[in-house]
Amino acid sequence: FFFSSRRRHTRFKCDWSSDVCSSDLKSFAVELGRHGVTVNAVCPGPIDTGMTASVTQDRREKYTRIKVPLRRYGMPEEVAHMTVSIALPAMRYMTGSVVLVDGGLVANH
Repeated sequence: FFFSSRRRHTRFKCDWSSDVCSSDLKSFAVELGRHGVTVNAVCPGPIDTGMTASVTQDRREKYTRIKVPLRRYGMPEEVAHMTVSIALPAMRYMTGSVVLVDGGLVANH
């Protein structure tokens, strides 16, 4: 699994929504697929975590009202549920995919 956020990244220092990182993900999926390994990315939007704790409620409300169609920050559990879902054996045919868990943030731009 590769996880991405706008400020911090594990594994790779780039935004998974960028073409370069997306093509890296697809390359990994192609190369590792022949070995039965699936490669997907979960990309969260604004999530209510320690990393966002310093953002005031007023700033959160203004940001989500303008940018996030669901009008709220996501919860860590919502990202975790998606991560677990794509790791299930039932999803073994899914590879090379970028899954956005962002309340519609990217769709809104």
